[in-house]
Amino acid sequence: MNKMRELRKKKKLTMKELGKAVGVSESTISLYENGKHEPDIVTIKRIADILETSLDELLGREAVVSQEPWDADAAFN
Repeated sequence: MNKMRELRKKKKLTMKELGKAVGVSESTISLYENGKHEPDIVTIKRIADILETSLDELLGREAVVSQEPWDADAAFN
């Protein structure tokens, strides 16, 4: 979650401060940022709220632009 590191630094938070706000240790934040461990969905939401960002931005997801509407029937058949 390299984006998490970028967003944390932009907010001028240390790993220790973010960890305390989230309810995890500084070393756990380090594991998340280095991609060695993934937070559960509740923790991801908490981190996004603290960093004042969307889940998509936190996870590094880019907008998907499609020219055609999504067809569920075609996708699963």
